[in-house]
Amino acid sequence: MEDRDVFLGETDKVKIRLLIEDDKGIYRAMSLSRSGPSLAADDRAFNVLWGYMKEDTTLACTIVEKATNNICGFCQLSKLDTGTPEVSVDIIDGYMGNGYAFEATELLMQYAALKFPLQYFVWCAYTGNSVSRHLAEKHGGVFVKEEPFLPDNLLQFALESGAIKPEDINYICTYHISKYCNASSAGKI
Repeated sequence: MEDRDVFLGETDKVKIRLLIEDDKGIYRAMSLSRSGPSLAADDRAFNVLWGYMKEDTTLACTIVEKATNNICGFCQLSKLDTGTPEVSVDIIDGYMGNGYAFEATELLMQYAALKFPLQYFVWCAYTGNSVSRHLAEKHGGVFVKEEPFLPDNLLQFALESGAIKPEDINYICTYHISKYCNASSAGKI
């Protein structure tokens, strides 16, 4: 069985499978389409990012639309070794708004809860990203905190040097999702 055949779960709309080398070009193209500076633009930086996706502490998956068998996005869990892995998802333009992100991350969290000792999942979203925040809440996420994206020391330096203004500070909202972590999984830590 090839890696491309390792599906971790499926719904009526999507299936998720382990990330494979053949996905690299699509992942890079999706990353380049996002606004702002991108690690995908620099070959060396992108290769580091791609390597990170393949680490043992990361569970990276490709989201496949069942109706077409096309790749429609990617989802991942990072920091699997902590008991509180971070969930992330990105849907390719043109596939957004179909519920794929919710279904794929639900499959991913259900799978991980069966395979790893977990307390809860962490979902981080920019304050202004109402879609991501809605997804966290739809998964039963409990809002924990809102804090600046930059660490305090870097933020203070950036403000003092005039590199950024207070109104330019991006904030991250953090949610904890324990819905998929059953009692036996949570107790393994």
